[in-house]
Amino acid sequence: MAEEEQPTMPEEEQPPTEVEANPQEDPLKDGIKSMKSMFRSDARNESNKLFRELDGDRSKSASHEEIAKFVASNDQLWALLSVNLDQPKEVATEVATRVAMELATELKGEEAMNAELNKDQFHNFRKKYILDPTGSQEFFFRAVFASFDKDSNAVLDEQELDQFLEIFYKSGSTFQGSMGTLKLPPKEKLHEIFLKEFDENDDKELSFEEVRVIISGQVNPDVAAEIEVAAAKAEAEAIERSERLEEERLEQERLEKERLEAERIENERLEKERLEKEEAASAENAEKEGLEAERVEKERLEKEKLEEEKAEADRIEEERRMRQQEEEEQKRNEEKLQEEQAKEKAPGPKEVLVEKEEDDSGCPLCEWLFGQPTPAK
Repeated sequence: MAEEEQPTMPEEEQPPTEVEANPQEDPLKDGIKSMKSMFRSDARNESNKLFRELDGDRSKSASHEEIAKFVASNDQLWALLSVNLDQPKEVATEVATRVAMELATELKGEEAMNAELNKDQFHNFRKKYILDPTGSQEFFFRAVFASFDKDSNAVLDEQELDQFLEIFYKSGSTFQGSMGTLKLPPKEKLHEIFLKEFDENDDKELSFEEVRVIISGQVNPDVAAEIEVAAAKAEAEAIERSERLEEERLEQERLEKERLEAERIENERLEKERLEKEEAASAENAEKEGLEAERVEKERLEKEKLEEEKAEADRIEEERRMRQQEEEEQKRNEEKLQEEQAKEKAPGPKEVLVEKEEDDSGCPLCEWLFGQPTPAK
């Protein structure tokens, strides 16, 4: 660790000596000068005290990590950034630390982040950007710029510029500036206006100096007028577009109603046609069913007739058969009766035998009685 240096004051801050004092000066002015000198001396002493507290390893320098602790403990450096850009404390503190390192070391990017501050650099930074209200505002402007300079190359490219412009649209599409509250056009148009007005070298990128007037709100009247005209034009176009969309919506609605009405009429026609076809088919089916029923009935009647005729024929045949049987039975009975009568009239055995012997041609009665003719002699 290097030897600790005795606190000294920069030449410009040394209190005036008696030789330098002018006895002709106004006592009030002398008092003011004396108070300023005392204030500067107190500020320096306070800076030295804070630096010693930061320099935990007594290296007579403050690293990035030590400055980060100092920034985090000073709400003035990050709170406004956090509120205006809706950033968490950690993000706002990190951005403020990067800006503090760059302003104190007068370096950029990684080179500034890797550097270490001596107590003079720390005091000068504190005096210029913390104690001085104008410098404090300048620090805030630079911190806003750094929040969108994601690659820390000290310029905002077109994508970073778009993200930067978004903060104005989150606050109600208005721009608070020296010309009062301006209505903003669409972001693409505002992007185009800002590049045209502030991109001095036409590289499609904006440095902090080019963006300062936007962040500070110190936009000149011509630019403000252009923004207002663009916003008014965009609003008129939006109204026209809205009216056109409403007309298109109403036309679409009308066409849809016509389509639905035509569809309803067509559905009714088709339904009517379907019902007529069903009725016709039903009538045709009924006719077919009637014809079929008539045919079936005719067949049934024909069948009944045939059955009746057959039954009548069977009855007649049965009557004929019965009559034939009766006739046969009667004939048999008659024959039987004749046989019985013949038996009663027949001669005795001897007579019969004689007659048989005398009859050369055979006896018919014998044939009938005995079933065979009597042989001839």
